[in-house]
Amino acid sequence: MHRLSKKFRFETAHRLGKGYAGKCKNIHGHSWNGQIYIDCEQLDEYDFGMDFGVIAEFTKAVEAALDHGIMLHDADTELIELCKKNDWLNVVLPANPTCEIIAAWIFNQAELHFQKYPGIGVYCVSIEETCTSRCEYYGPNKTALS
Repeated sequence: MHRLSKKFRFETAHRLGKGYAGKCKNIHGHSWNGQIYIDCEQLDEYDFGMDFGVIAEFTKAVEAALDHGIMLHDADTELIELCKKNDWLNVVLPANPTCEIIAAWIFNQAELHFQKYPGIGVYCVSIEETCTSRCEYYGPNKTALS
């Protein structure tokens, strides 16, 4: 088994609009840094578990979907409508766009993307919201100890 990782980054705003009373209820942005970890059961004919360029196709798609946009809770309808009206890039999530939810969302997108590759699995997605705050998401069937 080999575990590969690829870093990515994006600049995105968010707000915790689902009842949160702290400062993060306001729209604000972060320089998000992420890392995806891919498990490979065997090496291919070129001795790769997976070409890093193939992993980069996914990370570039994440960056394109999120960079210079805003992530919102699906109940934040007034802001969602404003984004639609002005053709602003936004991603609507079923929960507050916390670091935890964003890591899980990217993990789920990665599982969908990489399922077409036999012997490849998404192990973990790590997201840094700030230089001192990070979340790792392992999926519903994994833990850091598995």
